[in-house]
Amino acid sequence: MVFARERAGGRMFRSAVLPAAASWVRAVRPALVVGLVVAGLAFAVMHGSTDPWLFGYYTLFGVCTGLMAIISRGVDDSMRQALAEQLAPFIDGASADHPVTLELKASAPRQVRAAKAAVGHALEALYNRAQIDVLRRAQMIIAAGRDAR
Repeated sequence: MVFARERAGGRMFRSAVLPAAASWVRAVRPALVVGLVVAGLAFAVMHGSTDPWLFGYYTLFGVCTGLMAIISRGVDDSMRQALAEQLAPFIDGASADHPVTLELKASAPRQVRAAKAAVGHALEALYNRAQIDVLRRAQMIIAAGRDAR
């Protein structure tokens, strides 16, 4: 279970670092380079090697996997489902330990629609389509598990 959480967290981490770092630069090509370099360095730092050659290898590997992610334009459907299945127990456990209620309190239906639209735009700004799909699938797995209980 712990290994599955670590793999799922690692996939989400790698798919979030590159676009976040690339957003620091406006021009497309420099943004790509900055995103790849930062993601590669973050990958190497997360592996905690003190050997410079191994650190360089991890950095190069991180840059190459970042390029593969860009070229493939995300992950396939089976990978999204597998990731959602690995993330669902972690999300369910975290939400049980720290419950959050998102009840919109508005006096008019128009305000509720505006609030939901704002939350939707925020999610689209923070996550790419594949990440949102994985989170949606994980939520469906959690809901199905609660209905079965």
